[in-house]
Amino acid sequence: MESAASSSPQQLYSAPQSLSDRQIADSLPQLVWTCTPEGDCDYLSRQWVEYTGIPERDQLKFGWLQQVHPDDRANVIGTWNQSAAAGKNLDIEFRIRRFDGVYRWFKTRAVPVRDADHKILRWFGSNTDIEDLKQAETALRESEELFRATFDQAAVGIAHVSTDNYLLRVNQKLCDILGYTREELLQLSFTNITWPEDADLHIAQNADLLAGKTESMRLEKRYIHKNGRPLWANVTVSLRRNADGSPRYYISVLEDISGRKRAEESLQLLARTGQTLGATLDADETVRELIDLLLPHWADWASVQYIKESETGTVIRNVAMRHVDARKDAIGLELVNRFAGDAVATAPFLATLRQGARLIADPGPDYMIAPDADPEFARLIRSLEIKSAILMPLLSHTEKDIEGKPRLLGAFACHITESNRHYDEQDLALFKEIGHRVSVAIDHANLYADAQVARHAAEDANRAKDEFLSIVSHELRTPLTPVVGWVGLLRHEMDEQLRNEALDVIERNLNMQVKIVNDILDTSRITSGKLSLHPKILSLVPLVQESLEAVQDQAKAKAVALFFSHPAQDIFVDGDALRLRQIVWNLLSNAIKFTPSMGRIELQIRCPERVDSTKPSSVEIIVRDNGIGIKPEFLPHVFERFLQADSSYTRQHGGLGLGLNIVRHLTEMHGGTVQAESPGENQGATFTVRLPQCANQ
Repeated sequence: MESAASSSPQQLYSAPQSLSDRQIADSLPQLVWTCTPEGDCDYLSRQWVEYTGIPERDQLKFGWLQQVHPDDRANVIGTWNQSAAAGKNLDIEFRIRRFDGVYRWFKTRAVPVRDADHKILRWFGSNTDIEDLKQAETALRESEELFRATFDQAAVGIAHVSTDNYLLRVNQKLCDILGYTREELLQLSFTNITWPEDADLHIAQNADLLAGKTESMRLEKRYIHKNGRPLWANVTVSLRRNADGSPRYYISVLEDISGRKRAEESLQLLARTGQTLGATLDADETVRELIDLLLPHWADWASVQYIKESETGTVIRNVAMRHVDARKDAIGLELVNRFAGDAVATAPFLATLRQGARLIADPGPDYMIAPDADPEFARLIRSLEIKSAILMPLLSHTEKDIEGKPRLLGAFACHITESNRHYDEQDLALFKEIGHRVSVAIDHANLYADAQVARHAAEDANRAKDEFLSIVSHELRTPLTPVVGWVGLLRHEMDEQLRNEALDVIERNLNMQVKIVNDILDTSRITSGKLSLHPKILSLVPLVQESLEAVQDQAKAKAVALFFSHPAQDIFVDGDALRLRQIVWNLLSNAIKFTPSMGRIELQIRCPERVDSTKPSSVEIIVRDNGIGIKPEFLPHVFERFLQADSSYTRQHGGLGLGLNIVRHLTEMHGGTVQAESPGENQGATFTVRLPQCANQ
């Protein structure tokens, strides 16, 4: 006998010659077989033999098991034994090896054939090839698995949406994008999660999609994140139809483009900020326009304050503040108007500001409220209902504080009070850049303002110098005129009285000219640092008395009364007698010059009580007049060189306007100070020289 490998299926099977059940079975397309009541195979159809390529005799009883896939045999034997023992129908799927070694799936069914007594006579079974069906099922399962994996693991949000806009199925990415759980989303419609202003954007495109004019629609629109923030998405929508062409459901694919949109919006804001900040050098106007840019998209409440820190305290000045709600805008203004100078109220604000740029995602009810703050302040802050905030110090890029750190110029603050959104790190980064640009703009505006002040000061100084030169020319020429005149008269015969009068006029005018020259020389020495003192211990009262006597004639000629008061005890100072006399003489001459006829000048020496025991005692020389006074705007500059409150009045009364400048420098060289006070024009002036007092040695 040829082996199974070399014999054809036809050679391996001999069909019965008579028409019988076997002939019927052999004509069926299935693989047919029969077994004894005990389960031993006693017949295999021609299709079985041809399929396996093995003779029937070699597969009877349990020889057929060798054609079953090794992985399926245990299950086949167990299931077959259970059915045979119980006498129940067999229904199982397993793989059978074909004659070429290929295994194919078969659906195997077997039923018991019974006699009238219900006794099993034999088993009749068939094997139906289901390989193609299995492959189709596998392909379908793999397709479903691939679809599920693609749907659930996609990098974009995907949703199946009913024709009435309800969500039927959503993937995890869509849940992540919108911040909802799958169960929460399936209770919503797309209308519920669409930003109200964008709800109608798709109407025209959807009409074309339903009409079959387009296969899909694509648009950018905003959705509502669970936290209330707008979320930009690029949406692509296609339509699945039923067999009759009617709409079945939409497939929506959402790509989160919020990051790109925020970046675009941030760049647009920075560009507009740059334009605004560069449009003017008026710092106040600049920040007001900036606040307008931020509302309402970037903040519900925004403000900029200038801050000036000094040893005496911190001054906060509101420059710009706006709120989208007019009622809360009034609350914000009331806060700064009433409490900007309150050290307790501003302490948390300043402390937070000194920590640098801060993102305050969840401020809490006591945000910026000190424990001992005014109850009304606390009430106003809480009424603003601040939900999120960013606080930004504005730091100078050109100036340092006493610690060498960038000087604090002010504060830039943005708050969320109305919407449900909260600031995040991206917002903080954006506002840091804006804060940097605002600081630079303020620096530039301040530098420009300083330059303008310096320019005006230089122009004023130049004008003052021009006027000074004009006054010098006039003052030097004025005393020479009578001198020349009287010298000419002295060449002729005159009586003794007239001659003495001539000599008095000449002497007085020459002394005036010497005074002018000396003032110019002293000013030159002060400027070059060559003026020196020759100090020694002096009794102050006699020295001041001598200066007073030196101006008696000058006061008498103008009918100005002089009064002098001083302590009874001796007062000693360490100083240069000539220069101290010059100080007093200049102050008295200045008072006489600017005091009208019949006026009054008081000269006083007094020793004020010591406030600080660690510091030496002092003595004050006070010159008080009831003359023309000093304008308030000029008072800070009264001791400056070449500056005069009214040059025409000064020229009318004579002098160069250098006397008070010389007084200040001489006083400071003696370790003292000089101060000018005046209630205003025509209300007189008081000059106080304060010198250190010393014991007589």
